Formats: sequence, C-alpha cells, structure tokens
Amino acid sequence: MVNIEMLEKEGKISRIKETLKLIEEGYEKFKSLANELSDAKKERVKAQYYTGSKFMKKKYKKTAKEFHNDFVTPYIKKIEELVGK
Repeated sequence: MVNIEMLEKEGKISRIKETLKLIEEGYEKFKSLANELSDAKKERVKAQYYTGSKFMKKKYKKTAKEFHNDFVTPYIKKIEELVGK
C-alpha cells in the first residue's frame, strides 16, 4: 500500500500528476500520428504509382521529431526522477 501522506511530503504527488499528464498528452499525440499515417497509407494505396513525396516525408519526419522532443524526452526525464536516477 502506498502512503499518500509520505508521497505528499516528498513532493512526489505533483511529479506523478505531471507524469500522468505527459502520458495522456503523449498518447493523444501518438494516436494522432498513427491516424495521420493510416490516412496517408490509404491515400498512397489509392494511387499506387506514387511512392510518397519528399514534402510528406519531410512533414512526418518533422512531426516525429516534435513528438520525441515534446513528449518522449520529458516523459523519460520524469520517469527517471520518479525512480531516482
């Protein structure tokens, strides 16, 4: 059983809440990216002779980097704080 009072004294509750918020935001962003990729695949299948434009590759690469920088990296840092690294 987790002692809530002890966690509050150590300031871990707010870090846990921040981590949960990052998880939720990251998951929503991940779903959005997955949906975009799925839609892009459907469009590509419709026109099989197109292999994908440089513009779209650049766009998805940029979006993936933003996801990594805005959600993945902060999430990893929060988890490391929680486990004491």
